[in-house]
Amino acid sequence: MSGDPRRLHPLTVLLEVGRVLGRVLWFFVVLMVVGSLGGRRADPGTWLFVLAGSGTLVALARYLSLRYSVEGGTLVIRSGIVARQVRTIPLDKVQNVELRQNAVHQLAGVVDFRIETAAGPQAEANLAVLSVEAARRLKAEIFAGRSDAAGQDAAPSPVVVWKAGLSDLLILGATSNRAGAILGALAGLSLFLGQQLPRYLAVLQEGLFEILGVVSPALAAAVFAGATLLLGWVLSIGLTVVGSFGFQLTREPDGRLRRRYGLLSRVETIVNPARIQLLQVGSPLLRRRLGYWEVAAATAGAALDGDAAGSALLCPLLREGDLAGFCRRLRPGLDVD
Repeated sequence: MSGDPRRLHPLTVLLEVGRVLGRVLWFFVVLMVVGSLGGRRADPGTWLFVLAGSGTLVALARYLSLRYSVEGGTLVIRSGIVARQVRTIPLDKVQNVELRQNAVHQLAGVVDFRIETAAGPQAEANLAVLSVEAARRLKAEIFAGRSDAAGQDAAPSPVVVWKAGLSDLLILGATSNRAGAILGALAGLSLFLGQQLPRYLAVLQEGLFEILGVVSPALAAAVFAGATLLLGWVLSIGLTVVGSFGFQLTREPDGRLRRRYGLLSRVETIVNPARIQLLQVGSPLLRRRLGYWEVAAATAGAALDGDAAGSALLCPLLREGDLAGFCRRLRPGLDVD
């Protein structure tokens, strides 16, 4: 097992600065909107310069100081310039591994590499970013160095446990509780129309009079609100299709479960079924009424993918009659009843 120290990808600095600016972008948008409403022209250039400069220094220091290596069954991560820190992660304590790529990562050929153990609710290590080749090499070294690698049931090739089709994604989006998307569409449309909103409602009222022969401001407002809610619902479906595109759960030759999904932002997560402590079955109300459920795996300290602590979604849409068979494919011999 190679113990040579390795660095992060040089694009770490640029991507880290972009990430910092992306997190505070909403603040500058609000600042400019509030300033324009008050008749003043907001100039966030100074703040952007300060944030970009400080973010560059932090990212550059992290890139120059961080080294990682695999030494005798342990992942060693060294970081820090003034205060040096050495973190050691035994490979047999690794619960899950996640590789995440957004659209920019895909264009640049890099990936976020996250490692999860049972030590707590946060990812134990986040190597952002590595080249795709370096990430694959590190992933192979981690699983080759685990003491429980030989205890998994072998299979000649990856077996698809569940795969989402387009109809599954449409149902998933149509039954998701994306109140934020709906409210966001309503707020965004109202902000866009601004002071012209009463005029648009008057035009809508005239159109309804020509169609229905009824003049009613309440009816026009109700039609406007309904159209906005419909827009939010369509937006919810679109976000789900893009976010969960190509969702596929497979069992790898070493017995581990591999989950892949995403169109613009690609995510790959590896879960050790031997570490699954609990299978959670649930569903939003509308989806449950239609006879669909979702299955999540609870592992110690799971923090990847933004799921609830200890939870990783394995199948987002499953008919009730298929639940028992799906759970048994995850854990052979499981008495679902």
